[in-house]
Amino acid sequence: MNHTIQKTERIALGLSTLFLMGATQGVYAKPITNNPTEIKFLGSVKKQPVFQLDLNNTESDTYDIVVKNSNGYEIFSEKLNGANLSRKYRLDISEEELSSPDFSLTFEITSLKTNRTKSYKVSQKSQYIQNFEIAAL
Repeated sequence: MNHTIQKTERIALGLSTLFLMGATQGVYAKPITNNPTEIKFLGSVKKQPVFQLDLNNTESDTYDIVVKNSNGYEIFSEKLNGANLSRKYRLDISEEELSSPDFSLTFEITSLKTNRTKSYKVSQKSQYIQNFEIAAL
């Protein structure tokens, strides 16, 4: 009985350590890329899409970030200041709009120092993947 309790405590300690290590943010140098701006789809949280914007600029600058829906309406905007910026956006988009065949988002990033705007269109792409599993009987 005592051995079972000790084993359970060790497993609980190991799992809590694993979860704590997974919850901490690692600090590392960003890899050098040729692309000054990157937008990635990270997945969904509470059925809302999450995107990550990475601005790989070496000099500090102020950026105006605007996200527009497929109708051209602004759904989010903010100003960012600094160098090598990374930001995650969870957008409040309905499930109907997200599953629509003409769904799209536009990210507009404007450098206030150079007054240049780069636009990125995000649209949904569906794929059908069929896998087979073979097992010996």
